[in-house]
Amino acid sequence: AVKALAQRQSILTKFVNRFVARALSEIKFTSKVVTDEKNAVIQRLEKEGKLAEYDPKTDTFYFTKNGYDEATVLHEIVHAGTVKLIHQYLTNPGSMEQYQREAVEHLQKTFDFAKNKLGHRYKNAFENLYEFVSYSLTDAKFQNELAGIQSRPLAKYTTSVIKSLWDNLTQAFAKLYNLVSAGPT
Repeated sequence: AVKALAQRQSILTKFVNRFVARALSEIKFTSKVVTDEKNAVIQRLEKEGKLAEYDPKTDTFYFTKNGYDEATVLHEIVHAGTVKLIHQYLTNPGSMEQYQREAVEHLQKTFDFAKNKLGHRYKNAFENLYEFVSYSLTDAKFQNELAGIQSRPLAKYTTSVIKSLWDNLTQAFAKLYNLVSAGPT
């Protein structure tokens, strides 16, 4: 069991690194970072008990004094790399390429299935699809939980083989970002 977990972690690390590299390529070098405690957004985040936030409208990262750590920065970078496509799906799915629409539908179905199983233990991760995606790619404990839950096929481009929720997620991300051919596997 330990060997299988170590092997899965190795695969997870390679996939997450590849995805994060793709997400980073979407971020403009003009992104702003705000850490000033006098900033209204920072003050709101502090009052809400949140560490950070990414605003796609202004391409700005906001980090509280406790939120400027590696895990939180990575979490917000994933938001920056995924928010555009998820927002497009939620507001105007017809404007997307078919493969992207199918991939985000797959993410949504995975989110819905996972929320029924884990929503009570990971409330922040199930706040919405944006948070689910970011937690899925940045929280190792959450990734392991997803890898331990089996599900029926959640997308029409997948086979009838029972897979873990983590397998469903990685297949959807691969299809969404054209990382690999995501035909039936």
